[in-house]
Amino acid sequence: ESMLNAAMGAMSKERVAEFNPRDLTNTAWALAALGVNAEAKPKLVERIGRTARKRLDDFNSQELLKFLGAFERLGGSDVRLARAVSKQRILSYEFPALSTHVPSSSSVKLSSKTPTSYQGTDRVRVDDSC
Repeated sequence: ESMLNAAMGAMSKERVAEFNPRDLTNTAWALAALGVNAEAKPKLVERIGRTARKRLDDFNSQELLKFLGAFERLGGSDVRLARAVSKQRILSYEFPALSTHVPSSSSVKLSSKTPTSYQGTDRVRVDDSC
């Protein structure tokens, strides 16, 4: 346990702020697997959540799902992160090669929004954890 505390102490504010989405996801998952939680290490868990929120646009969908699951297991709670994750996003992808075949159709726009609740509908939430 003392080695764990030393390792977590080394994860200073500056270090966590440097983490990319995969680092954040792996760290949250590993800490949760070791039994660390927000009650025991509130500042560390808060720092991880805040950094994820700031890097939200850098996460791919798989990493985001993994991170959110691990962050929940840590007991992490970040209202601003939850709000940002549930916002509708529009992503635009350019395919320049298509414009030679179909003029003005070289881009595709995808819209996504995370449902906050299926209550009152006939939909069932599927566990998409990976």
